[in-house]
This record gives sequence, structure tokens and C-alpha cells, in this order.
Amino acid sequence: MSRNSTSATSVDRPGWVSREEPVESYGKESGFLPVAIGQELGGYAILRKLGCGVYSTVWLAQRKHDGEFAALKVMSGLASKHFPELDFLQRMRNQSPSHPGSLHVTRLIDHFHCSQEDQDNLCLALEPLSESLHSFSKRWGGARFPSGFVRRVMRQVVQGIDFMHTECNIIHTDIKPDNVMLAISPEILQASVTPTSEIPVDVTVTPAGKEITRTLSTPITYPVPPGDLGASETWKDVQCKLADFGVSCWADKTEEHLMELIQAPALRAPEVCLGAGWGKPADIWSIGCMAYQLMTGSSLIHEESADVSIPNLHAIFFGDCPQDLVQRGKYSHMFFNEDGTLKYKMDERVTVAEMVKRRAPGDADLLIDFLNQVFVLDPALRPTARDLLEHEWLRP
Repeated sequence: MSRNSTSATSVDRPGWVSREEPVESYGKESGFLPVAIGQELGGYAILRKLGCGVYSTVWLAQRKHDGEFAALKVMSGLASKHFPELDFLQRMRNQSPSHPGSLHVTRLIDHFHCSQEDQDNLCLALEPLSESLHSFSKRWGGARFPSGFVRRVMRQVVQGIDFMHTECNIIHTDIKPDNVMLAISPEILQASVTPTSEIPVDVTVTPAGKEITRTLSTPITYPVPPGDLGASETWKDVQCKLADFGVSCWADKTEEHLMELIQAPALRAPEVCLGAGWGKPADIWSIGCMAYQLMTGSSLIHEESADVSIPNLHAIFFGDCPQDLVQRGKYSHMFFNEDGTLKYKMDERVTVAEMVKRRAPGDADLLIDFLNQVFVLDPALRPTARDLLEHEWLRP
């Protein structure tokens, strides 16, 4: 393993370090737990770093007593104390295992706490998976995915959401390609235990004199199947699972949620933007945004769009916002005049149908009909996940 030991203020750091968890997140009660390859944690041997996020690092690990592999999600102290992700995972593990959608949410294997000095970090042992759809898409060079792949993946996502909504009473709140993981076979998992090359580590000495070692994240690459990638049959074995339930919410407790503005801005439902109250239909809106993105190779709304511009873009793509929704929204005054008209000049309307026909001509008609059913501005009129499973575009 390569080592680069410098002070925390040094600018001569390897480029990959900036993509890992910040060193400032260590060494405090609310921060990360130091983890290293070769370490044993809660009876699991740490084998490989799979990734990191704002509130956790994730490691491929193997349970010592029976050899079972797990993705060990080591939560920050803050997330361990305030995020109810464990509650959601336990509900999904124990609820209605015969429901088809139960196979398309990440399975909890085990959990335990690690305490060091003044820190207490929750560790979630989850079934190990491959890379996310977002990561997989980068290997396609920005081109759209094959239709057969997208339709199979989206059916499984909708099945997973139906399971969460109807059987578990959980709203995901953050459906996006980053939070949909591809499943892999036991053979591929076993082959991933030993990296093909040295994994770099970086050792930083903090101003307090504490050494912090960070490891390069190396997700397990999903193997592209042989054959004609445009043929649906080529993708018949692909399986995906919803992941990352850290900001999920009980459907009957939305007013108690950690945050009011759920969802990534580009996938945010109209009712969320306006502060008009939200529920399960918000997840349905995100499903439509993700389907459009996977099928066309581009986001419906640019990821860097300012929050204030999104209701304008909704009007351009989907028409006028229902007045009762505008009246309910506590943020409506930011976007609408007293007479219900938009405050900002709107560009000429462009329908989703027009954009789909330009970017996904092969499946245009079915996809357009699916999206037209999903992208209903009034959440009360939006279909449920179970309704969507009956649509021809999602039929197996």
C-alpha cells in the first residue's frame, strides 16, 4: 500500500483524496470511526473500501465465524444518533418477505455499535452489492442505457417502492441513480475480495497530532454481459436494489422528518418545492425523473439548476401548477404572484414528449405514456407504484 503522510493543511495530496471523506470528519464525537483494511470490527474482517458518503464509510467485510460477506456501513456519530436508518432496514427485513419488491431493497444482515474514546458509531452489516446505476452510467460515456436494461431495472425499482409504500409504510425520499445498486453473483463477489492492484492509502496528521488514515474507495465493478447489448434478452439476469435509507421517512410521520426539502433538487416533486406537504407521491415523481434520465442519457432538469428555478421548469415541461397546490404552499410566494402567475418570465413550453422523441426514439410512445402518467403536478392524482406496475412499459 502506498502511503502519503503529510500535515492536514498540505496541498500536495493525491488527487483521489479529495473524493473521499474529509479528514475534518474524524476525531470528534459526531464524526467518522477510523477503519483500515485488515482491521477486525464487530467480528468482521475488513477487506476493501467500497465507498463513502456524507454520513458513512462503506467496507467489504467477512464475518469471522461463518465467512459470510457483508457491506459494512460505518455511520458517523451524528448519523448514528439521529438517523433512523436501522429502524427502516429492520422493518423491511421482517415485513412481507413474499412480496416481490422485498427482493429489491437492500437486506440488513446484522448491526452493532463500536465505541472508541468518546465516540459511538453504529455499524450496519448489509448484503454486499456492486456499483450504483450512477457509477455504471459513467462507463457508457454519457450515452443512454439500452432500453431492455432500463425497463428491467425500473420495474424492479418500482416493485421495491411498492413494497416500501404498501407493506412497510416507508417513503424513500431520495430515489436517484446513486441510490440504486446492481446485484452481483457470489462468484463475482468472491473474486472481488482480493484487489487486482495495491490500494492507496493516505495518512494525515491533524493539527491535534492525531494520525488519520484514509483509503481509496474501490466499488465492485458490475460486469457487462456478453452479447448484443441492445437486446432485452442480454439483460435478463440483471438485478438491482434500492439503497441508502438514511433520510427515509415513515409515511404517517412526514411532519417529524429530519428535513422539509427532501429529494435532490433536479428530482424534486412540485409539492416539495412549494412546501405544500408531501407523501408517497413524491417518490413516484422521482421514479419518473430517473426513468427519463436512464432512457435518454440526460437529466430532465439539470442537476445544477437553482432551487428557485425548478417550479418555472415544471411549468415549461408540464403546464400550469394547480391553484389549490399553489395556495397550500408556504413557499409559493417565492415563485408565484398573488394571482397565481409565475413571478419570472417563462421560456416557451417544451413538452416531455418532444424531448423524449429527440433522445429515445426507439421506445418513445410507451415511455411518453408512462411519463405522462407519472408527471402529474397534483400529487393526489399521481398513480401509485402498484398502478405503475400495470403499465405496458414496465411489463416483463
